[in-house]
Amino acid sequence: GKTTVLCRFSGVSIMEDSLSFNNFRTGTWPVEFKFGLYTAIDSNPYNEFLSEGLATGLSYVGDSSYVQLIVPFKVSSDYYRNLGYPLYFSKVRYIFEK
Repeated sequence: GKTTVLCRFSGVSIMEDSLSFNNFRTGTWPVEFKFGLYTAIDSNPYNEFLSEGLATGLSYVGDSSYVQLIVPFKVSSDYYRNLGYPLYFSKVRYIFEK
């Protein structure tokens, strides 16, 4: 099967400064998805950020890596694609579930 990825991230909307997000905070859970698939495994309020764009960094890094990303709205989640909001992820961490 495909590797399960646990992803934590923080950042802001490039178009709307008041929209910030951070699931590194205590009491939040990482977003879980299968490598190569961009659908959530569980219910998590941060799943609205899950997209091809968020997973792009996995092509260049490995387990427990940190990256920064700008995700154009065209490869963002349905929600942010419909709003037309690109997102800046100031910190993204990918952890492979073992």
